[in-house]
Amino acid sequence: MGFFTRKKPPVVDSTDLRLDSLIKSIEKFAPRRYRSEREVYYYNYRMLRQYTAPLLELLELISKYKRLRDEKAIFSRELFLRLKGFYDLKDRLSLAEALEDRNLYRRYIDLFLFFYGREGPSIGELKNWLLDLLDGP
Repeated sequence: MGFFTRKKPPVVDSTDLRLDSLIKSIEKFAPRRYRSEREVYYYNYRMLRQYTAPLLELLELISKYKRLRDEKAIFSRELFLRLKGFYDLKDRLSLAEALEDRNLYRRYIDLFLFFYGREGPSIGELKNWLLDLLDGP
């Protein structure tokens, strides 16, 4: 009697729906020529569960691109911190070490290019913006 078995529909996670929504909104303003880079370096990480929460936070901030015009320093600083959280899942790098990490800075510059089509802030500007966080209270 078991000729027709019903397959269970795949479970759709609310995080997946949110990621899809963010990607769709980002693709409306992001340069088309860097679509494949965004896919490889960011969107594909959604398959790895440990990366979904940091990816979601990073993409939420990236999607607020209008803040880049209005609050360049604050927005750029937040982007760097979110990018650090995304690539440094176990939080092994201190903020000072992250600012000295050339690979992380390269990814930061690439983020600006891939998502906004523009050059990112120099390492000197970024260090100045993050100086107050380094010094602490």
